Amino acid sequence: RNPKILLLDEATSALDAESERIVQKALDKAAKGRTTIIIAHRLSTIRHADKIIAMKHGEIVEMGNHASLMLTKGLYHDLVMAQTFSDSVDLAGDGDDDEEEPVPLPEVVARRMSISAEARTNAAYSRQTSQVHDPFRNARNRAMSNVSIKSIQSRISIADMEAEMDPAGLRQRTMTAGVMTVVEPVEKSVKQDEMARLKQELKDEGIDPVSLGKILASSRTDWPRQVIGFLFVLLLGCVTPAYSVIFTQIIDVFTKDDETMLKQGRFYSLLFLILAFMQGSCVLGEVYFLGSGGERLTMRLRSRLFRNIISHEIAYFDTPKHATGKICTRLSTDVPQIRTAVDYRIGTVASTFISILMGVIIAFLFGWQMALVTLAVFPIFALGLVMRHRVLTGKGKLSAKEIEESGKVAMEAIENIRTVQALTREELFYEKFCNSLDKVVQYSVRQAVIQGASYGFASCSLFVMLAIATRIGIIFIQDDIMTPIKVLRVMYAISLTTNTLGLATSYIPEYMKAKLAGGIVFNMLDDEPKIDNLTQEGKRATLNGNITFKNVRFCYPERPQIKVLQGLNLEIKRGQTVALVGASGCGKSTTIQLIERFYDADSGHVMLDDNDIRDLNPHHTRSQIALVSQEPTLFDCSIRENIIYGIEENVEQERVERAAKLANVHDFIASLPYGYDTNVGERGTQLSGGQKQRIAIARALVRNPKILLLDEATSALDTESEKMVQEALDQAREGRTCLVIAHRLSSIVNSDVIAVVQKGVIVEKG
Repeated sequence: RNPKILLLDEATSALDAESERIVQKALDKAAKGRTTIIIAHRLSTIRHADKIIAMKHGEIVEMGNHASLMLTKGLYHDLVMAQTFSDSVDLAGDGDDDEEEPVPLPEVVARRMSISAEARTNAAYSRQTSQVHDPFRNARNRAMSNVSIKSIQSRISIADMEAEMDPAGLRQRTMTAGVMTVVEPVEKSVKQDEMARLKQELKDEGIDPVSLGKILASSRTDWPRQVIGFLFVLLLGCVTPAYSVIFTQIIDVFTKDDETMLKQGRFYSLLFLILAFMQGSCVLGEVYFLGSGGERLTMRLRSRLFRNIISHEIAYFDTPKHATGKICTRLSTDVPQIRTAVDYRIGTVASTFISILMGVIIAFLFGWQMALVTLAVFPIFALGLVMRHRVLTGKGKLSAKEIEESGKVAMEAIENIRTVQALTREELFYEKFCNSLDKVVQYSVRQAVIQGASYGFASCSLFVMLAIATRIGIIFIQDDIMTPIKVLRVMYAISLTTNTLGLATSYIPEYMKAKLAGGIVFNMLDDEPKIDNLTQEGKRATLNGNITFKNVRFCYPERPQIKVLQGLNLEIKRGQTVALVGASGCGKSTTIQLIERFYDADSGHVMLDDNDIRDLNPHHTRSQIALVSQEPTLFDCSIRENIIYGIEENVEQERVERAAKLANVHDFIASLPYGYDTNVGERGTQLSGGQKQRIAIARALVRNPKILLLDEATSALDTESEKMVQEALDQAREGRTCLVIAHRLSSIVNSDVIAVVQKGVIVEKG
């Protein structure tokens, strides 16, 4: 693009030291010869800027270059000093070093400090809008950030700014030409062919459709409702045949004299009223008893499936087939489809076939000759139904694919509207969206012709059948084989009952989808977790806080070729604060995953006190461990509810406030109009990053954990917020075992033990 103005907003904030140095060199080269504005927390990235502007509360406080501002000893000086060790002078120096020289370690790992309030707001917005809504993402964190150095060297440019991958490497997002593409399939279009989707998913997973018997077995607790419902279905199936007999009889009544016609007319009118009442009552009974049974089945299956899902280990959610969108589809779409095999729709199909059977019996009773003729021409009507059914089941297979494509284009443009506008790509996305819709329109026009022809043939086929039957019936009447009334009874008995076949065939695809969806759902229900989070088994030991890694080897199940831990040995004694440092992807955060038992080690042992973690009850063990991660997850409820979230016993307000004071957040909460009853908004959007982090720390402390795990707890904060959070963390780790993962060395300098991790093993410790 060769722009005249280059804007860099935290371009290196998510990188480790080595990656940051390489990217920074590329950015420095890119900035030459053009106006450049840099927003940064990490002040080492802007020390060579021609002009540095320090802002506070939306106003410019001071302005100048690095050397002059350091001499002024104002806001910028304070921010710089907050990012350095007491004896580190590189960042605080005169700034005359050659920019090609290696950047000293303290400077590189000094994390992002805010120069402006706007930078903090934009960073928070960016985190919120770019998150894939995965409730397990924060648990996995960034154990394998996997930022490729060679990739950065070869690809860094103005239009290609970032790439990131989660621990298991499953949800990859790339920013190319400013457009984010979510590789993970999130949610299928509601208009796509569900039958095709279900068939494809069963094929991909190697699953067979579930049998009707298994579905009925799952609803056996509702058998009284089903029995009553099918009694109504049986009665409903007799209504149409009875109507055909009464209707043809009333025609015969019209040929009688006035007195007889009036007398018999009253009688048959009463029969019509009885049939009407019977029809209404049977439909009501069928829908209520079978429908309520189907809903109860849906509720039970949803509950069982959700419980099964949350009982699984984190590795279960790393697989593409268990992506968040697919799991939500299972709960919201697939489970409700199973009920169509037992609810009123299957009752409608059953009543239709009962009607046809009764109609055929009546036809043979009143004239077997005419019945045979009518059934002989019935295939004409059946052919029309088959054609209509094929069009119905085939509709949408292509259009769904094209509609999904237009949805992708719209999602890319809307989710990344700021980038689209910044790159002036509005017209490009508009054209792409219109082109994708043109394909849908062309396909829909072709489908309209096919559908019209099939529906037209299905509609006229009944009358063609009646025309042929009528002509032959007249011959039977002329030859005195049958009377006119008997001919009409046979014709109406078959035509009226078979006419309901169209409604029944429309429900057959629903029944097939129920079997397909049932295959997927029951397969998930039969899938036993490797780490059962809801099990009652295992020791319920009270932890003292000793942690030991004995020759631990581990790789993420979805990436077995990448060995994350390769014989890790580490001992953490009760009450110690141990910090792990190292480049991204070396296995630091993986240790936290293993302590929380989100995963099990491939070999070796993770010991808590003298117990192998595999022998302990997961739920009881985690209740004694607290985790504070880089991006805390708050729920859409009050501050108090967030702090005590997940604690089973009643928590007194005094205990909540004590935890908040330790987390250095009580004064802030007390200053709010509603205090601890203040709602934090969805994902804590009503609070700043520092406020959310301190509330997350209070949530950890109120549990009085024996082990405290801190994974980059201050890395995303500005100077002021980081200082307050760090003070809270220093208080929080007193008297308990604490494991700290950090890039910012200033946050771990006071740790009892600092261990350097490289390629899954500890290379030095002290």
